[in-house]
Amino acid sequence: MKHENITDIDEEITGDGITYREFAHDMFVRGVETWGECKVYLYTFSGKGSSAHSASNVQSIVIGSLETTTTESYSLTVKKVDAKTNIGLSGAEFYVEMQGGSGLHWTLTTGRDGTASLNDIGAGVYAITETKAPNGYKIDDPGPEYVTVPNNGESSVTKVFSDSSEDHPRGDIRKVDKDDPSKGLAGATIAIEGINVDYKGEFQTGENGYLQGLNWADLPYGTYKATEIAAPPGYSLDEEVKTFRVDPDTPEVQLVFKNDAKIKILLTKLDESDNPLPGAVFNVFRDNQLVATESTDMFGSFTITDVERGTYSFVEVQAPEGYDRIDQPIVVHVDQADIEGGGTVA
Repeated sequence: MKHENITDIDEEITGDGITYREFAHDMFVRGVETWGECKVYLYTFSGKGSSAHSASNVQSIVIGSLETTTTESYSLTVKKVDAKTNIGLSGAEFYVEMQGGSGLHWTLTTGRDGTASLNDIGAGVYAITETKAPNGYKIDDPGPEYVTVPNNGESSVTKVFSDSSEDHPRGDIRKVDKDDPSKGLAGATIAIEGINVDYKGEFQTGENGYLQGLNWADLPYGTYKATEIAAPPGYSLDEEVKTFRVDPDTPEVQLVFKNDAKIKILLTKLDESDNPLPGAVFNVFRDNQLVATESTDMFGSFTITDVERGTYSFVEVQAPEGYDRIDQPIVVHVDQADIEGGGTVA
């Protein structure tokens, strides 16, 4: 330091007014303020030296080691779906390898929802190869597929693979509104149990009322019963137990559960002689918010089933042909007692 020869670290540096010890300490303090905590090592010469350079005259050296880490981590999800229905499939196996010579690799098996994930992985390119298809399925394209993590700024990346089913029976189980069978209901829980085979499972209906997560290829050939054990919010339980078979002679199973709303509002349009008038169109408002537009059927009626507490207004926007439109809205108030009591408000 200072290109001077000293015999004592506590000597004062010429012209600076501080000792070499103080000067060295100040450098370490400045280093901590700049870089944060770091490891510091003191190395001294341990050799014999030579006649030209005595061991006692070899200077010691100080080395600081700045250890930095990154908090960034990423996740990669592999999803296996049915090629036709896009429903997640369990039991598919994948081999995942990080490219670039890292040597990192994993074996993943998809779970009940058809996914398997790697968490807290580093940025890079990953090769994904399907090594085993779910039961009853064949691998459409084993890969490898190459995925970059992160992707488009997203720290969580999902890669979807599809497989086609073999000649195993399959089907659909759906939950619908009893008054409007075209309306699927989410949130129902259906229990599937084998009658003469060992199988039990519980599944929920999702969007459009279709049962989610049931892998038909997991069902051994035999007879089963399907029972609704939890109804969608606002609906009564369908207590009918439905049976079906899974065998080569039953290529496709179709079951429909119909739920009746706990409380409904029935609107009927009649002429002066109490004859039903089809074709009248009404806007339906709940607490001044438009919730539906409905038309009267051949019986002059339609039913509202998603009924909650509040004030409902039925505003006729189109009268049947040959009739005048009603100018005043039809108002129905639904309170908590109505909801708990159930039934139909007409």
